[in-house]
Amino acid sequence: AFSEQPLESAIQLHYEIQGSGSGIDVVASLYGGVFLWDPQNQERTPLPLIHPVVIWTGNSAKTGPRVEKYLDYPNRQWFVDNSKRFTLQFLQNPITATKALYNNLVIMSKEAGVEYVTPEIEEIVDLAIQHDGAAKPSGAGGGDCVIAFFHTVETARAFCKIIDNHQTFRRIPVEVSSGVHVAPTQN
Repeated sequence: AFSEQPLESAIQLHYEIQGSGSGIDVVASLYGGVFLWDPQNQERTPLPLIHPVVIWTGNSAKTGPRVEKYLDYPNRQWFVDNSKRFTLQFLQNPITATKALYNNLVIMSKEAGVEYVTPEIEEIVDLAIQHDGAAKPSGAGGGDCVIAFFHTVETARAFCKIIDNHQTFRRIPVEVSSGVHVAPTQN
């Protein structure tokens, strides 16, 4: 187990190097698992068992221009408040919360003039819903990766089969880690 001091040091170092960020990637790397992170109180709340699937759309996207338009978005506080509310709903129902987060992002992107949703993203989101799941872009949208969540292994596998047979999309194999551990060395 890690003491709080190394965690604080790692988050501070991350912030100094990157210049911003919540530290969630550092916390996830240290502790593993799936959880809701409160950066102000440095607290983790475990999430219900979900089955994540990460898909590359086949297109890359540049975050910078999207962030500039977002920063000029006059309803940003409304968007942030909704995002916080839907993220907390993730604790009770990750599928419903992911759908709400995606819809919130779509509304914001239309109002802000951010090129967010692509036909590829829409197709992946629709496929996830058809398989009793939900999906949303994992970052600034416009391409790149989408993350989908499913309540059961069976529905996740059925979705993966469709993605694996798609001409454009590529599933990125992911496994939820148990946190920092030493991998055995190969001779």
